[in-house]
Amino acid sequence: MSGAAGTSWNLRKVCIVGGAGFIGAHFVDRLLGNNLVESICVFDNFSSGREWHLSKHEGDPRLEILRDDVRNLKALVDAMSGHDTVIHLASESGYCAGGH
Repeated sequence: MSGAAGTSWNLRKVCIVGGAGFIGAHFVDRLLGNNLVESICVFDNFSSGREWHLSKHEGDPRLEILRDDVRNLKALVDAMSGHDTVIHLASESGYCAGGH
């Protein structure tokens, strides 16, 4: 894969936090389409992400799906361990810190 201005990206082992959402699932599709990608870990609590976003990759041994929450720091750190790239897409839509 290439990035902007000819930068070469080495995406072999990727952890996608929030990877079951609309955008995350597109990352999964794109990355699993590249034979150089060795593994993808999707870490998602599925509050807004959907299992069917990833269903076409069911059975792909390179994909691991972990159902947990980013507020569980130990689980998050464990999930990221061993990956060379982390893509953080987790968010809570409709949340307002002021409670409005």
